[in-house]
Amino acid sequence: MPPTTRRSSEQLASVLYSRVTKQEDLNRSIYQKFNLKWGDDPLENQGKQGRLYSPKYANQPGGIQLEDAIFGVQMAHLACTDDSEERLQQSSPHTIEALEAIVGERGDAARQPLSTILKDHFDLEMDCWINESGFKKGHAIDTQAFIAHNDDTIVLAYRFSVSMLDWITNLTVSSSEWKPHVDEKRVIPCCANPCQGLFTKYCCSIGKQRKPRVHTGYYNNFVSSIPHIRKYILERLQEPNRKPTKIYLCGESLGAAIATLAFCFILLELPFENIDECPHKVYSVTAGSPRVVDPLMRQIIMDRMQLLRPLDNACIIRLVYNHDLVPHLPFEFLGYDHLEKLVFITSDGDVIINPRLRHTHGFGEVKKIFRQSYWMYDHNATMQTIVDSRYDSTTQPGELNNNNNTITDSQQQDQQEDQEQPFSQRTKTAFELECEATPGPIKDHMPIWYLTFTQNLKERYESVETTVTEFRRNSTWFKSPHDDDAPLVSSSIAGSLLASSGHDPESGRSYLPPLQEAPSSRDDDEDESEEEEEDNIDNNNTAKDSPPPPQEEAAKVEQPS
Repeated sequence: MPPTTRRSSEQLASVLYSRVTKQEDLNRSIYQKFNLKWGDDPLENQGKQGRLYSPKYANQPGGIQLEDAIFGVQMAHLACTDDSEERLQQSSPHTIEALEAIVGERGDAARQPLSTILKDHFDLEMDCWINESGFKKGHAIDTQAFIAHNDDTIVLAYRFSVSMLDWITNLTVSSSEWKPHVDEKRVIPCCANPCQGLFTKYCCSIGKQRKPRVHTGYYNNFVSSIPHIRKYILERLQEPNRKPTKIYLCGESLGAAIATLAFCFILLELPFENIDECPHKVYSVTAGSPRVVDPLMRQIIMDRMQLLRPLDNACIIRLVYNHDLVPHLPFEFLGYDHLEKLVFITSDGDVIINPRLRHTHGFGEVKKIFRQSYWMYDHNATMQTIVDSRYDSTTQPGELNNNNNTITDSQQQDQQEDQEQPFSQRTKTAFELECEATPGPIKDHMPIWYLTFTQNLKERYESVETTVTEFRRNSTWFKSPHDDDAPLVSSSIAGSLLASSGHDPESGRSYLPPLQEAPSSRDDDEDESEEEEEDNIDNNNTAKDSPPPPQEEAAKVEQPS
């Protein structure tokens, strides 16, 4: 091997070695903190639950792909805009920030009509805009969504909470029977009666008479969109010789709850188990979704998912970031549940599949919510005092003359203070000010964090792939750069690094570059203990504090998320 090539190989080997070492240190602390599974040994993993995200498992049938999660979150957020002249007029700074992140540039590009953004950035043709709003038979209805498509993709994305009617829907706790085929034919749809079925709910909890139930407010909003689903999705999928198509049901917050019900509807409506008749794949991608179904409805859907998962034609990606408050609602003791395993994003940007976290069920969850609510009230009062004092002490524009080259002592002192406080009131954007004034559990509900950290994780894996590809191009053999006596190691290590998509196939350990610095959704002065970090909101229905599964259940537990 020529000396130049060998030096290049040693440099690349050093890069790989350092990245592996640093990431293993990071992963070790994460595994310990969340008591995650390590490798594939059932005995070693006994009593543990959850894994760091790994393409090794994502590439298996029914696995979660980062590309699908990112695309779904992008579509969910695009529902905040439309083609009207009044679009985005009352949007908050974090909404605009997320839109700019999606289109990749600031300014007017993010304020273009929705149909233009879909066409220019995603090659999607917008089919319709759904807009149902008002009170109908005493029920608050406020549903906005869009349907778009191309040759192999169909998207239905619901808008998140933006109005008082939306929050009336969010605060509803009543449930209604799941019978969309009946409710869609009413003269005035979206008027499901929450009193219907109460006898079968409370008096026939065991037996064939009991029917599945869902959240009344979200259900009413969903039913209003059924005609559009039939026209632009179901009819299109049932066309003769239709090529295999991906169907994305997406939403954030309120939109996530409605998208969950739309997913249930399509999952039960089409014969996905028959590949020849229905060769399509349906996705539910939600960010910060509240609970929406009762345990019976959840069981029906999860039984269906268990049947379809080996066929790889159905996938639920339920994302929750850090201390996001909304996924706690409505409380579990009111009879509501989530679908599928949790995809949890930590404040450091790590993605964990199905972790077991504390204070997410029962009375512990209620106590935590009220504790956070009190903290938010106190936080708001404190932040308002700080902001007022900053405005009072802020230097008014025009006091300093920066148009000449002469810098006085007072100007130099002011500039030094600005450098010492780079994020002062005078330099912060509207989005940064909004983050500063927003309590953590509400701030963590902002879509920008879901977009940022999923994209960052994807870039980390791409960085590994680039490094391995470059190494393969320059070397066949290398030694450990920190051990001259180490045996020669074949470059197949680099190949296995890539083939296993970031994991050692024997130990399951992650081989990723160190975490990249990303925008944090926390206050700079927020000091949280490790116990509080473990109290992150996950609302994971499969991760309730329970004894470890028996060994005969190991195969079920080890299924890909």
